[in-house]
Amino acid sequence: MPVDNRTLKVEFDVAFQQLVEQKNKITAVAVQQTVMANLEQRRVERWLGEDKTRSPSAYVHLVIETYEQYQPYIHQIQVERSEIVWEALFKKLQHWAYSYLICIGFRSEHATFQLAVTLATETAITLLTARFPYDVPFDPWAHVLLLHVCRRHIREAKKQSAIPDENLLALHEELVHDALSLDTLHLQEVRLDLLDAIAELPTESWRQVILLQYFENLSPAEIASVMGKSPSAVYNLHFKAISRLREIMTQKRHNDE
Repeated sequence: MPVDNRTLKVEFDVAFQQLVEQKNKITAVAVQQTVMANLEQRRVERWLGEDKTRSPSAYVHLVIETYEQYQPYIHQIQVERSEIVWEALFKKLQHWAYSYLICIGFRSEHATFQLAVTLATETAITLLTARFPYDVPFDPWAHVLLLHVCRRHIREAKKQSAIPDENLLALHEELVHDALSLDTLHLQEVRLDLLDAIAELPTESWRQVILLQYFENLSPAEIASVMGKSPSAVYNLHFKAISRLREIMTQKRHNDE
């Protein structure tokens, strides 16, 4: 059920009053502006979700903690434009872009490396002016921005991933129980959505078990051998990964409605 923004604003006003008493004015104003912007963009609603233990006050405290942790770093990136900071960040963006391209079927060659540099550069330009929401750590947020850049490039270039269509359909049907038959255009849309969802999985082992099964066509026994785990452990990883992918895909469908 959608959250009433007016009700939330009233609860936030109380939290903001406490914030003013606890923090300096500059921090209090910055946090308040960030929270209200996140509220308009429905980030607060998504964070609250159906979790009864989460509250507007807890969200404000989250933003405060993240602001105090990352504001100096964001200032170095967007205002000071520190060469040292940017050098490290650009290497990270380039690594993420290259890993994503390899993941979706690009060859490990110089051309792919150069494309990763291009995508990292475009993402860096976006980061110079992007508004950091201060309700997530910086790296996952920047990673999502980079994925959007990669996805836009792939759409324009009409690249195909390495995952076979029959495996793609099998994975899609497992995640979306009411899935309809897909034509070529919609198949590509689903492909990109699934790749983005896989990239959002929180652990490398979850991503690996999905990639090995649906991209590499390995059996559970083969996956267990590759990962050095028991078949039961692989089954558990697969179950958790599929459950999380289903949540991500469901949320995306709701956001697109």
